[in-house]
Amino acid sequence: MYETIKKSGAFRFLENVGEVGVDLFQQNGVIKEIPIIRSISGVVNGCVAVKEYILFKKILRFLASIQTLKPEELNGFVARMDGLPQEKKRFSEMLFLSLDRLEDMDKAEYVGRAFKAFAKSQIALDVFFRFLNVIDRTFLPDLIVLQNLKQIGKPPETILLSLSNVGLLLIPTMPSYDSMNGYRITELGHSFIQNILRCEGKS
Repeated sequence: MYETIKKSGAFRFLENVGEVGVDLFQQNGVIKEIPIIRSISGVVNGCVAVKEYILFKKILRFLASIQTLKPEELNGFVARMDGLPQEKKRFSEMLFLSLDRLEDMDKAEYVGRAFKAFAKSQIALDVFFRFLNVIDRTFLPDLIVLQNLKQIGKPPETILLSLSNVGLLLIPTMPSYDSMNGYRITELGHSFIQNILRCEGKS
């Protein structure tokens, strides 16, 4: 994944992935220009299994979402990672595994937002990994609701517990249901709101 991201500035065709779709990319061979796609079994001869096809779509959605990175931001990320070989290896592995696990195609864009925050040095690598875990383990509508919790009144218990389980909320350890009213957004939660939920459309 690292080498693919490193070369992602040349993949401007991915800006239209939402309108064009994966099938056309596969048919005209453009998809083979992407290193991580080329390395996955089946793409060379065109025999792509359903699981691989879904993974391709998630990777393309991720790559399309990071096209707003400025060249100097991408170059800064590359320079940092090239100086830290162990972290670079772990970053690449964690990102690929995270994309592979996603059960919601739209989550790939959220992973892209997390990467952009890391590439811009807005968050540290460990926070990036935490964000990947949050995106992977949480029902997407619950994440979208997070930044508007205070306006909802009394949020559903299921949403509060879901966000608490991934460290975005802190709920008092009291046995009564009313303790749900005493929740607060954690530091990780505020960072997630700022870097993931409120960054839509930002370059």
